[in-house]
Amino acid sequence: MRTMLISLALVALTSCAGAEFEAEAADTTGGATASASVDHFYDALSPYGMWIQSADYGPVWVPSPSIVGTDFVPYASGGRWEYSTAGWMFVSDWDWGWAPFHYGRWYIDPFYGWVWVPDTLWAPAWVDWRFGGGLIGWAPLPPLHRFHHAGDHDHRTRWVFVHDRDFRQHAIGQHLVAPDSRAFDTTVPLRRPVRAGRTYWFAGPERASVEAATHSTVQAVRVEPPRPGTVARMQVTGGAARSMPLEARRPRTFGRSLEGPVAAPPFHREPRMGRR
Repeated sequence: MRTMLISLALVALTSCAGAEFEAEAADTTGGATASASVDHFYDALSPYGMWIQSADYGPVWVPSPSIVGTDFVPYASGGRWEYSTAGWMFVSDWDWGWAPFHYGRWYIDPFYGWVWVPDTLWAPAWVDWRFGGGLIGWAPLPPLHRFHHAGDHDHRTRWVFVHDRDFRQHAIGQHLVAPDSRAFDTTVPLRRPVRAGRTYWFAGPERASVEAATHSTVQAVRVEPPRPGTVARMQVTGGAARSMPLEARRPRTFGRSLEGPVAAPPFHREPRMGRR
């Protein structure tokens, strides 16, 4: 009986520790506020979307459907996964992808779909990972959960999955498996933290696991993460990532609020890829 009680206590402690770790992971971009960091991104992203004022997060950015399509999903549309010395890195096909796929977080607005909250902490990708049963899945990590949004009520709707054999394909969004809750249930959380100063991100699948699934050798791109608070445009060329720091510029006054749709409702669309 005593052994059983000890076992149950250990299970409870393990569950609590996992929950705390997940909550902490969702808070790693805390520190730089949107009002402070938006200066770095305003000019770079304005031609490709709309800056609006969110009552929850301040200035946020919505990518234009005419550029990304109404089926846009962060870290699935317009790019691919490359293994780096800092973990799996999302390499975007869009010239502006250096910003919203490596800085800040995404959340789902009931009218606009995916909305980006800026921040100045860099990562190869701010995503959570799942792995198992021949599948690899990932989901954009949300901003600090001080507020709740319609699309976040069911956490599974944020996830996309591919067969592990397809994980290194270009235009990864063309290889997503059909939305199915069984994909989520088949996989388990995969959280291998990579620490950089006071923050960390999740590295993603083990390189050996991806090599075994894809029957190919995975070479690591050499990456030197920018210092926290330093915004840089990083480009991958010739097996290395080159970083170019940017100067901050003051944005215009934000007067718009989140009202009215500019994109199709989320989760009822198929991925569409390519430059636009």
